[in-house]
Amino acid sequence: MSGRRTGIVGIVVPVISDINHAKIVSELEMQLFKLGYNSLISYTTLNEDKRNQYLHLLSSKSVDGIIVVGSFTSDLDAAADFAAVQPRAPIVVVGGLVNQVGVPSVYADDYGAIRSLATELLEKGYHSLVYLNDSVTFTGTQKLRGFNDALASSAPQGQGATLFVKQGDDIINAACEAISSLIESGASLSGILAADDSLAIGALKALRKRNMQMPVIGYNNTRYARGATPELSSIDNDYPLMCKTAVEILRKLLNGETVSENVIIPTHLAERETYKR
Repeated sequence: MSGRRTGIVGIVVPVISDINHAKIVSELEMQLFKLGYNSLISYTTLNEDKRNQYLHLLSSKSVDGIIVVGSFTSDLDAAADFAAVQPRAPIVVVGGLVNQVGVPSVYADDYGAIRSLATELLEKGYHSLVYLNDSVTFTGTQKLRGFNDALASSAPQGQGATLFVKQGDDIINAACEAISSLIESGASLSGILAADDSLAIGALKALRKRNMQMPVIGYNNTRYARGATPELSSIDNDYPLMCKTAVEILRKLLNGETVSENVIIPTHLAERETYKR
């Protein structure tokens, strides 16, 4: 890349132990290494203030550019820290969106993926859907909006409920308990969509304990989906393409080239035993 100063790109990630974030960082690091860049990784523990501090710290260390993984919903209203850092180091957001001109974002069509699958299930007669959510990030809110819009479009026939599961080390059992409580309350339930594979696997545990079967669809298509019993159908948001696109945008920015402000990556359903079309 022309104009290189340090040969280092900063990567800011929310939770490095999260399988999805780890997968993104791995893909980014691989793509950057192909271009001769080393990576400096910082993780924020889902703390917005800490994220913003890292943006300033990395730019003060003269990294050539910064890739930020994910974003908060507040970034859609204001992104003052991005605006302050951008003149010193170009920034690309992957898996999120910020309201700052000159800071491109690359993210999957999370809204369209969930809305399409929820609509499909409703049209097939699965009229009582549950959506498991664990995030208030940009991608989390996009998925939730897609689910709610699908229900609104199918009203009054379609019914739905949203369960929020707090992120933690035992999220699978937390999701299991949430679905178990819903079933024990007597609520109608004919299909489950989840914002992440871990949540969907928790739902499968709850159903298996009661010998219940219904469509269950996860998100992110992790290795956990293939290892689940039964094997979990999951929406694949194509992390490799997302990361490759983000690195290519950063390369163009560092070369002074014009780039697209935002790029939306299409998704597809990896069909397995828990739902087949």
